[in-house]
Amino acid sequence: MTELHAQALIPQSVQEKRDGVFYRLSQPIGEGRFFRVQDLVQFTMELAGLLSAQIPLDRALTILAESRRKRSSHQLVMALLKEVRNGIAFSSALKKFPAQFPSYFVSMVRAGEEGGELAARITDLACMLQRQNAFLSEFRTVLIYPSILAFTVLATLLLMVGVVLPSFESVFAGSSKALPVATRTAMAIGSAVQSSGPVLLLLMAGTALAVAPILRQRSARIALDRLLVRLPVAGAYISGRDAVLFCRTLAALLSGGVELTIAMDLATAAVRNRFLSSALTMARSQVRHGASLRAAIVDVPYFPPLVRQMVDVGEATGRLVSMLNQAADLMEKDLETRSKRFIAIFVPVSILVMGGIVAALMGSIMAGLLSINDLGLS
Repeated sequence: MTELHAQALIPQSVQEKRDGVFYRLSQPIGEGRFFRVQDLVQFTMELAGLLSAQIPLDRALTILAESRRKRSSHQLVMALLKEVRNGIAFSSALKKFPAQFPSYFVSMVRAGEEGGELAARITDLACMLQRQNAFLSEFRTVLIYPSILAFTVLATLLLMVGVVLPSFESVFAGSSKALPVATRTAMAIGSAVQSSGPVLLLLMAGTALAVAPILRQRSARIALDRLLVRLPVAGAYISGRDAVLFCRTLAALLSGGVELTIAMDLATAAVRNRFLSSALTMARSQVRHGASLRAAIVDVPYFPPLVRQMVDVGEATGRLVSMLNQAADLMEKDLETRSKRFIAIFVPVSILVMGGIVAALMGSIMAGLLSINDLGLS
Protein backbone atom coordinates (compact mmCIF):
# COMPACT_ATOMS: atom_id res chain seq x y z
CA MET A 1 0.00 0.00 0.00
CA THR A 2 2.87 2.35 0.78
CA GLU A 3 4.36 1.80 -2.70
CA LEU A 4 0.99 2.44 -4.33
CA HIS A 5 0.46 5.67 -2.40
CA ALA A 6 3.98 6.81 -3.33
CA GLN A 7 2.99 6.37 -6.98
CA ALA A 8 -0.28 8.31 -6.45
CA LEU A 9 -2.31 5.15 -7.09
CA ILE A 10 -5.52 4.28 -5.24
CA PRO A 11 -6.46 0.56 -5.16
CA GLN A 12 -10.07 -0.08 -6.15
CA SER A 13 -10.15 -3.79 -5.29
CA VAL A 14 -7.92 -6.50 -3.85
CA GLN A 15 -7.72 -10.04 -5.21
CA GLU A 16 -5.70 -13.03 -4.14
CA LYS A 17 -2.72 -13.60 -6.40
CA ARG A 18 -3.22 -16.92 -8.13
CA ASP A 19 0.15 -17.82 -9.47
CA GLY A 20 2.90 -20.33 -9.07
CA VAL A 21 3.55 -23.89 -10.19
CA PHE A 22 0.96 -25.56 -7.93
CA TYR A 23 -1.81 -23.19 -8.98
CA ARG A 24 -1.12 -23.71 -12.68
CA LEU A 25 -1.00 -27.48 -12.27
CA SER A 26 -4.30 -27.41 -10.35
CA GLN A 27 -6.10 -25.66 -13.21
CA PRO A 28 -8.51 -27.93 -15.09
CA ILE A 29 -7.96 -28.48 -18.77
CA GLY A 30 -9.73 -25.77 -20.71
CA GLU A 31 -8.87 -23.04 -18.22
CA GLY A 32 -5.84 -22.12 -20.27
CA ARG A 33 -3.31 -24.45 -18.71
CA PHE A 34 -1.94 -25.30 -22.16
CA PHE A 35 -2.84 -22.07 -24.00
CA ARG A 36 0.62 -21.00 -25.13
CA VAL A 37 1.80 -17.73 -26.66
CA GLN A 38 1.81 -19.39 -30.08
CA ASP A 39 -1.83 -20.38 -29.56
CA LEU A 40 -2.75 -16.77 -28.74
CA VAL A 41 -0.97 -15.52 -31.86
CA GLN A 42 -2.68 -18.08 -34.08
CA PHE A 43 -6.09 -17.42 -32.50
CA THR A 44 -5.75 -13.65 -32.98
CA MET A 45 -4.54 -13.91 -36.57
CA GLU A 46 -7.35 -16.26 -37.57
CA LEU A 47 -9.97 -14.16 -35.79
CA ALA A 48 -8.65 -11.02 -37.51
CA GLY A 49 -8.97 -12.70 -40.90
CA LEU A 50 -12.53 -13.84 -40.25
CA LEU A 51 -13.71 -10.47 -38.91
CA SER A 52 -12.03 -8.64 -41.82
CA ALA A 53 -14.11 -10.85 -44.14
CA GLN A 54 -17.28 -9.39 -42.54
CA ILE A 55 -18.10 -12.64 -40.70
CA PRO A 56 -20.09 -11.99 -37.50
CA LEU A 57 -18.22 -12.46 -34.23
CA ASP A 58 -20.26 -15.43 -32.98
CA ARG A 59 -19.92 -17.22 -36.32
CA ALA A 60 -16.16 -16.48 -36.36
CA LEU A 61 -15.76 -17.95 -32.86
CA THR A 62 -17.74 -21.02 -33.92
CA ILE A 63 -15.39 -21.57 -36.87
CA LEU A 64 -12.36 -21.12 -34.63
CA ALA A 65 -13.72 -23.54 -32.03
CA GLU A 66 -14.33 -26.20 -34.67
CA SER A 67 -10.81 -25.80 -36.06
CA ARG A 68 -9.03 -26.15 -32.68
CA ARG A 69 -7.15 -29.44 -32.45
CA LYS A 70 -6.17 -29.08 -28.81
CA ARG A 71 -8.92 -29.79 -26.35
CA SER A 72 -7.91 -26.92 -24.06
CA SER A 73 -8.02 -24.38 -26.90
CA HIS A 74 -11.36 -25.72 -28.13
CA GLN A 75 -12.92 -25.42 -24.67
CA LEU A 76 -11.55 -21.91 -24.23
CA VAL A 77 -13.02 -20.66 -27.52
CA MET A 78 -16.31 -22.38 -26.74
CA ALA A 79 -16.40 -20.59 -23.37
CA LEU A 80 -15.89 -17.26 -25.16
CA LEU A 81 -18.62 -18.13 -27.66
CA LYS A 82 -21.03 -18.95 -24.84
CA GLU A 83 -20.40 -15.59 -23.19
CA VAL A 84 -20.88 -13.69 -26.46
CA ARG A 85 -24.14 -15.52 -27.23
CA ASN A 86 -25.37 -14.58 -23.75
CA GLY A 87 -25.06 -10.93 -24.72
CA ILE A 88 -21.78 -10.16 -22.97
CA ALA A 89 -19.32 -7.90 -24.80
CA PHE A 90 -16.35 -9.71 -26.32
CA SER A 91 -13.89 -7.69 -24.22
CA SER A 92 -15.77 -8.62 -21.04
CA ALA A 93 -15.68 -12.27 -22.07
CA LEU A 94 -11.93 -12.08 -22.64
CA LYS A 95 -11.46 -10.41 -19.27
CA LYS A 96 -12.79 -13.54 -17.56
CA PHE A 97 -9.69 -15.41 -18.75
CA PRO A 98 -6.75 -13.27 -17.55
CA ALA A 99 -4.30 -16.19 -17.70
CA GLN A 100 -4.84 -16.49 -21.45
CA PHE A 101 -5.52 -12.92 -22.60
CA PRO A 102 -3.23 -10.12 -21.30
CA SER A 103 -4.75 -6.88 -20.06
CA TYR A 104 -3.52 -4.95 -23.11
CA PHE A 105 -5.31 -7.48 -25.34
CA VAL A 106 -8.59 -6.85 -23.53
CA SER A 107 -8.11 -3.08 -23.66
CA MET A 108 -7.47 -3.11 -27.41
CA VAL A 109 -10.62 -5.16 -27.99
CA ARG A 110 -12.65 -2.81 -25.77
CA ALA A 111 -11.34 0.21 -27.68
CA GLY A 112 -12.34 -1.47 -30.95
CA GLU A 113 -15.84 -2.19 -29.64
CA GLU A 114 -16.35 1.37 -28.43
CA GLY A 115 -15.10 2.84 -31.71
CA GLY A 116 -16.93 0.38 -33.95
CA GLU A 117 -13.63 -0.89 -35.36
CA LEU A 118 -13.31 -4.32 -33.75
CA ALA A 119 -11.96 -6.00 -36.90
CA ALA A 120 -9.28 -3.30 -37.33
CA ARG A 121 -8.20 -3.51 -33.70
CA ILE A 122 -8.04 -7.32 -33.79
CA THR A 123 -5.92 -7.02 -36.93
CA ASP A 124 -3.59 -4.58 -35.16
CA LEU A 125 -3.34 -7.02 -32.26
CA ALA A 126 -2.53 -9.87 -34.61
CA CYS A 127 0.28 -7.90 -36.25
CA MET A 128 1.69 -6.79 -32.90
CA LEU A 129 1.57 -10.28 -31.35
CA GLN A 130 3.13 -11.83 -34.44
CA ARG A 131 6.03 -9.37 -34.38
CA GLN A 132 6.48 -9.71 -30.63
CA ASN A 133 6.47 -13.49 -30.82
CA ALA A 134 8.98 -13.47 -33.69
CA PHE A 135 11.19 -11.02 -31.80
CA LEU A 136 11.16 -13.03 -28.56
CA SER A 137 11.70 -16.28 -30.46
CA GLU A 138 14.75 -14.80 -32.13
CA PHE A 139 15.94 -13.54 -28.75
CA ARG A 140 15.68 -17.04 -27.28
CA THR A 141 17.31 -18.58 -30.36
CA VAL A 142 20.30 -16.27 -29.95
CA LEU A 143 20.83 -17.62 -26.44
CA ILE A 144 20.49 -21.32 -27.33
CA TYR A 145 23.76 -21.87 -29.21
CA PRO A 146 26.02 -20.01 -26.74
CA SER A 147 24.30 -21.81 -23.85
CA ILE A 148 24.85 -25.23 -25.43
CA LEU A 149 28.45 -24.37 -26.22
CA ALA A 150 29.09 -23.10 -22.69
CA PHE A 151 27.54 -26.25 -21.21
CA THR A 152 29.68 -28.42 -23.50
CA VAL A 153 32.84 -26.57 -22.49
CA LEU A 154 32.02 -26.90 -18.79
CA ALA A 155 31.10 -30.59 -19.09
CA THR A 156 34.32 -31.33 -21.01
CA LEU A 157 36.47 -29.59 -18.42
CA LEU A 158 34.72 -31.38 -15.55
CA LEU A 159 35.23 -34.71 -17.33
CA MET A 160 38.90 -33.97 -17.83
CA VAL A 161 39.51 -32.76 -14.29
CA GLY A 162 37.24 -35.17 -12.43
CA VAL A 163 37.73 -38.39 -14.39
CA VAL A 164 40.74 -38.29 -16.73
CA LEU A 165 43.27 -36.71 -14.39
CA PRO A 166 42.56 -38.95 -11.36
CA SER A 167 43.02 -42.02 -13.58
CA PHE A 168 46.73 -41.17 -13.84
CA GLU A 169 47.28 -41.24 -10.08
CA SER A 170 48.20 -44.92 -10.13
CA VAL A 171 50.72 -44.26 -12.91
CA PHE A 172 52.49 -41.51 -10.96
CA ALA A 173 52.14 -43.15 -7.53
CA GLY A 174 55.19 -45.41 -7.90
CA SER A 175 57.51 -42.65 -9.08
CA SER A 176 60.32 -41.85 -6.64
CA LYS A 177 61.19 -38.67 -8.51
CA ALA A 178 59.32 -35.47 -7.78
CA LEU A 179 56.80 -34.72 -10.49
CA PRO A 180 56.84 -31.38 -12.31
CA VAL A 181 54.90 -28.55 -10.66
CA ALA A 182 52.34 -28.46 -13.50
CA THR A 183 51.65 -32.18 -13.09
CA ARG A 184 51.29 -31.96 -9.31
CA THR A 185 48.96 -28.97 -9.63
CA ALA A 186 46.76 -30.70 -12.20
CA MET A 187 46.57 -33.89 -10.14
CA ALA A 188 45.68 -31.92 -7.00
CA ILE A 189 42.85 -30.17 -8.84
CA GLY A 190 41.59 -33.51 -10.18
CA SER A 191 41.64 -35.12 -6.73
CA ALA A 192 39.82 -32.16 -5.18
CA VAL A 193 37.10 -32.22 -7.83
CA GLN A 194 36.67 -35.98 -7.55
CA SER A 195 36.45 -36.00 -3.75
CA SER A 196 34.47 -32.77 -3.29
CA GLY A 197 32.30 -32.93 -6.40
CA PRO A 198 29.19 -34.48 -4.78
CA VAL A 199 29.44 -32.06 -1.85
CA LEU A 200 29.69 -29.10 -4.23
CA LEU A 201 26.66 -30.31 -6.19
CA LEU A 202 24.64 -30.63 -2.99
CA LEU A 203 25.71 -27.15 -1.90
CA MET A 204 24.72 -25.71 -5.27
CA ALA A 205 21.33 -27.45 -5.17
CA GLY A 206 20.73 -26.28 -1.60
CA THR A 207 21.69 -22.74 -2.50
CA ALA A 208 19.33 -22.75 -5.46
CA LEU A 209 16.46 -24.02 -3.30
CA ALA A 210 17.19 -21.36 -0.67
CA VAL A 211 17.51 -18.50 -3.14
CA ALA A 212 14.41 -19.37 -5.22
CA PRO A 213 11.84 -18.23 -2.59
CA ILE A 214 13.81 -15.04 -2.01
CA LEU A 215 13.78 -14.17 -5.71
CA ARG A 216 9.98 -14.47 -5.73
CA GLN A 217 9.85 -11.39 -3.51
CA ARG A 218 9.33 -8.20 -5.46
CA SER A 219 12.18 -6.26 -3.83
CA ALA A 220 14.70 -9.07 -4.40
CA ARG A 221 13.59 -9.53 -8.01
CA ILE A 222 13.90 -5.80 -8.68
CA ALA A 223 17.41 -5.79 -7.17
CA LEU A 224 18.45 -8.76 -9.31
CA ASP A 225 16.98 -7.26 -12.47
CA ARG A 226 18.75 -3.98 -11.74
CA LEU A 227 22.02 -5.90 -11.55
CA LEU A 228 21.24 -7.56 -14.88
CA VAL A 229 20.66 -4.29 -16.76
CA ARG A 230 23.94 -2.95 -15.38
CA LEU A 231 25.99 -5.76 -16.91
CA PRO A 232 28.43 -4.54 -19.60
CA VAL A 233 27.10 -6.47 -22.63
CA ALA A 234 23.99 -8.34 -21.53
CA GLY A 235 22.52 -5.25 -19.85
CA ALA A 236 22.19 -3.29 -23.09
CA TYR A 237 20.62 -6.33 -24.75
CA ILE A 238 18.08 -6.79 -21.94
CA SER A 239 17.09 -3.12 -21.81
CA GLY A 240 16.86 -3.03 -25.60
CA ARG A 241 14.60 -6.08 -25.67
CA ASP A 242 12.22 -4.57 -23.12
CA ALA A 243 12.29 -1.19 -24.86
CA VAL A 244 11.15 -2.87 -28.09
CA LEU A 245 8.28 -4.62 -26.30
CA PHE A 246 7.25 -1.39 -24.55
CA CYS A 247 7.32 0.76 -27.69
CA ARG A 248 5.55 -1.82 -29.85
CA THR A 249 2.79 -2.41 -27.29
CA LEU A 250 2.34 1.29 -26.51
CA ALA A 251 2.10 2.16 -30.20
CA ALA A 252 -0.53 -0.51 -30.80
CA LEU A 253 -2.61 0.63 -27.82
CA LEU A 254 -2.44 4.30 -28.77
CA SER A 255 -3.39 3.53 -32.36
CA GLY A 256 -6.37 1.61 -30.98
CA GLY A 257 -7.62 4.68 -29.14
CA VAL A 258 -6.51 3.73 -25.62
CA GLU A 259 -5.78 6.73 -23.38
CA LEU A 260 -2.06 7.40 -22.81
CA THR A 261 -1.86 6.69 -19.06
CA ILE A 262 -3.83 3.46 -19.43
CA ALA A 263 -1.75 2.49 -22.48
CA MET A 264 1.47 3.11 -20.53
CA ASP A 265 0.24 0.94 -17.67
CA LEU A 266 -0.61 -1.89 -20.06
CA ALA A 267 2.59 -1.52 -22.10
CA THR A 268 4.64 -1.62 -18.90
CA ALA A 269 3.12 -5.03 -18.16
CA ALA A 270 4.81 -6.33 -21.33
CA VAL A 271 8.25 -5.41 -19.95
CA ARG A 272 10.03 -8.47 -18.54
CA ASN A 273 12.67 -6.75 -16.38
CA ARG A 274 11.10 -5.83 -13.02
CA PHE A 275 13.49 -2.95 -12.39
CA LEU A 276 12.64 -1.29 -15.70
CA SER A 277 8.96 -2.08 -15.17
CA SER A 278 9.04 -0.34 -11.78
CA ALA A 279 10.76 2.71 -13.27
CA LEU A 280 8.21 2.88 -16.11
CA THR A 281 5.41 2.71 -13.54
CA MET A 282 6.84 5.81 -11.91
CA ALA A 283 7.03 7.47 -15.33
CA ARG A 284 3.38 6.64 -15.89
CA SER A 285 2.58 8.39 -12.60
CA GLN A 286 4.37 11.52 -13.87
CA VAL A 287 2.36 11.46 -17.11
CA ARG A 288 -0.79 11.11 -15.05
CA HIS A 289 0.15 14.33 -13.25
CA GLY A 290 0.62 16.26 -16.50
CA ALA A 291 4.20 15.55 -17.60
CA SER A 292 4.94 14.74 -21.22
CA LEU A 293 5.91 11.20 -22.14
CA ARG A 294 9.40 12.29 -23.14
CA ALA A 295 9.96 14.11 -19.82
CA ALA A 296 8.71 11.09 -17.91
CA ILE A 297 10.88 8.44 -19.54
CA VAL A 298 14.00 10.60 -19.17
CA ASP A 299 14.10 9.41 -15.56
CA VAL A 300 13.96 5.73 -16.56
CA PRO A 301 17.53 4.47 -16.02
CA TYR A 302 19.28 2.28 -18.60
CA PHE A 303 16.49 2.90 -21.14
CA PRO A 304 17.87 3.34 -24.67
CA PRO A 305 18.34 7.06 -25.53
CA LEU A 306 16.83 6.37 -28.94
CA VAL A 307 13.40 5.93 -27.33
CA ARG A 308 13.57 9.37 -25.70
CA GLN A 309 14.67 11.01 -28.93
CA MET A 310 11.96 9.38 -31.04
CA VAL A 311 9.28 10.14 -28.43
CA ASP A 312 10.42 13.77 -28.38
CA VAL A 313 10.06 14.00 -32.15
CA GLY A 314 6.74 12.17 -32.08
CA GLU A 315 5.21 14.48 -29.47
CA ALA A 316 6.49 17.57 -31.27
CA THR A 317 5.10 16.50 -34.65
CA GLY A 318 1.96 14.70 -33.48
CA ARG A 319 3.23 11.38 -34.88
CA LEU A 320 3.92 9.56 -31.61
CA VAL A 321 2.60 6.17 -32.77
CA SER A 322 4.73 6.25 -35.92
CA MET A 323 7.85 7.28 -34.00
CA LEU A 324 7.33 4.52 -31.42
CA ASN A 325 7.09 1.93 -34.18
CA GLN A 326 10.19 3.34 -35.89
CA ALA A 327 12.08 3.26 -32.61
CA ALA A 328 11.11 -0.39 -32.14
CA ASP A 329 12.23 -1.21 -35.70
CA LEU A 330 15.61 0.48 -35.23
CA MET A 331 16.22 -1.20 -31.89
CA GLU A 332 15.30 -4.60 -33.32
CA LYS A 333 17.92 -4.15 -36.05
CA ASP A 334 20.47 -3.00 -33.48
CA LEU A 335 19.79 -6.04 -31.29
CA GLU A 336 20.10 -8.34 -34.29
CA THR A 337 23.48 -6.80 -35.11
CA ARG A 338 24.59 -7.11 -31.49
CA SER A 339 23.54 -10.76 -31.31
CA LYS A 340 25.40 -11.67 -34.50
CA ARG A 341 28.49 -9.87 -33.26
CA PHE A 342 28.23 -11.60 -29.89
CA ILE A 343 28.00 -15.06 -31.43
CA ALA A 344 30.84 -14.28 -33.84
CA ILE A 345 33.07 -13.43 -30.86
CA PHE A 346 31.80 -15.87 -28.25
CA VAL A 347 32.09 -19.07 -30.30
CA PRO A 348 35.78 -18.87 -31.27
CA VAL A 349 36.76 -17.49 -27.85
CA SER A 350 34.99 -20.38 -26.11
CA ILE A 351 36.67 -22.91 -28.37
CA LEU A 352 40.07 -21.32 -27.79
CA VAL A 353 39.56 -21.26 -24.01
CA MET A 354 38.45 -24.89 -23.92
CA GLY A 355 41.28 -25.94 -26.21
CA GLY A 356 43.83 -24.00 -24.16
CA ILE A 357 42.70 -25.54 -20.86
CA VAL A 358 42.59 -29.06 -22.31
CA ALA A 359 46.03 -28.55 -23.86
CA ALA A 360 47.40 -27.31 -20.53
CA LEU A 361 45.99 -30.32 -18.69
CA MET A 362 47.29 -32.80 -21.25
CA GLY A 363 50.63 -31.00 -21.29
CA SER A 364 50.93 -31.39 -17.52
CA ILE A 365 50.20 -35.11 -17.81
CA MET A 366 52.73 -35.52 -20.64
CA ALA A 367 55.33 -33.68 -18.56
CA GLY A 368 54.76 -36.15 -15.72
CA LEU A 369 54.99 -39.14 -18.03
CA LEU A 370 58.21 -37.84 -19.60
CA SER A 371 59.72 -37.34 -16.14
CA ILE A 372 58.97 -40.99 -15.31
CA ASN A 373 60.51 -42.14 -18.59
CA ASP A 374 63.61 -40.08 -17.89
CA LEU A 375 63.88 -41.77 -14.48
CA GLY A 376 63.58 -45.20 -16.09
CA LEU A 377 66.25 -44.44 -18.69
CA SER A 378 68.65 -43.12 -16.10
